[in-house]
Amino acid sequence: MLEIGEYFIACFNAEQAAQFILKAALIKVSGAKPYTHKFTNLIRMLHEAIVKPLNEDLIKDCMLLETKYFVRYPDAEPTPTGLEEAEICLKIAERIVEHVKSTVKF
Repeated sequence: MLEIGEYFIACFNAEQAAQFILKAALIKVSGAKPYTHKFTNLIRMLHEAIVKPLNEDLIKDCMLLETKYFVRYPDAEPTPTGLEEAEICLKIAERIVEHVKSTVKF
């Protein structure tokens, strides 16, 4: 998506990838499917389930990616997103995926 200038879609896809691995980890450790799309809730729920302190930088990362989810609603206006922000979203998603993979063994 970055190559063709679809920066907002790249952010949305990064958000989805990170959200799905968080949900998979929660299902793995708790056996229950979380019914939320809110990143900050998902990361907190995961860390409560594994009884591990949560890094506040991860919360900040999650808050930024959260803003990219709402494009799926018909009345939502996408926020303007440029190449730099899209690259940041991709890096954040990669950090979250790596964090989850190092925290929960699949």
